[in-house]
Amino acid sequence: LEYLSPIKYTFIGFAENEYRGTDAPIGLLNFDLSLWASIGILIGMSIGFRLIALFVLWVMKKKIQ
Repeated sequence: LEYLSPIKYTFIGFAENEYRGTDAPIGLLNFDLSLWASIGILIGMSIGFRLIALFVLWVMKKKIQ
């Protein structure tokens, strides 16, 4: 479930953006994604979740009719 959580990718993106170029020890957090990778994953998850919801609504509509 960790990989389906948008909170994880939001935090990684926020931390990478906020502390890039500073002396903060962000390397200790062991992030394996960059800022743009986390943004891309969030956009993909948003589109994917909406497509799944659309498919479920389409199936439910067919069952009702």
